[in-house]
Amino acid sequence: MLLNTFIFSTFAALVLSSQATNSTRPVAKGLSVAKQQLTDGARQIEKAESATVSAEWREKSNGDKSQSDEVVSAKSIAASDADKKLYKRLFVQRRKEHAKAVQSIEKMSKYELRYNMVNIVLDTIIEVIESRRLLLNGVTDDQLTRTTFMNATNEEDAEFVEAISNVLENAALFAEIVWKQPDMARLFFKIKEKLSETIGWSFGLVERCRFLLDDATLEKIHLASQELEIIEREPGYSNPNSQIGSRNSDKGSKKKKKKKGPVMAKYEL
Repeated sequence: MLLNTFIFSTFAALVLSSQATNSTRPVAKGLSVAKQQLTDGARQIEKAESATVSAEWREKSNGDKSQSDEVVSAKSIAASDADKKLYKRLFVQRRKEHAKAVQSIEKMSKYELRYNMVNIVLDTIIEVIESRRLLLNGVTDDQLTRTTFMNATNEEDAEFVEAISNVLENAALFAEIVWKQPDMARLFFKIKEKLSETIGWSFGLVERCRFLLDDATLEKIHLASQELEIIEREPGYSNPNSQIGSRNSDKGSKKKKKKKGPVMAKYEL
């Protein structure tokens, strides 16, 4: 998809000048003075008219330039918005592939197989994100918003876009694993020292690139952050895929049930 960035510049210059010729013909002193006065008056009128015309043209030129700049700005914004929307749609399709991949892990009957598969996937996620981290460490918010993601104009821009995409995709994939395999994910989050640092950094980049991601992806990453307690859990948070969480909930509910009902006072007869 070709989405071009439009950059227009409009320049206008008008130079108005007037020249008056002096009569060198010998005349009577009175006529000479009168003619000189008329000539001077004509020059003043001509200069005034010239200044007025120049001012009008400058005002018109500035108005045309302002209108042109507004048109250019509107086109640039529209092109940028279209670029981001297209990227977001493609990212949603990519997320569907992530969901299928995680579902295939869920279908593994043996815990050992799921454990080994998740372990391999997490190591790969760490490797990919860290390989892009050096390139993106100094990226500014202005760079992120101005980047054309669907039509990189040169190799350097293409590498930058690829790095952003790699981090966003792997952060989203990690969030999907955390939500579907929360107990195992919490375990790996504790024993893999590099994992917490890498994911913390990638989630920070996700927050800065919210304009590229759909609401469902952002919500899943928000839930994963709560599950791993990267951020404080909201009141009422629960993960239905967590067996440990459900057992703790059952214990809590049983304890509460014991406290229910009236308490009979004991009397000594």
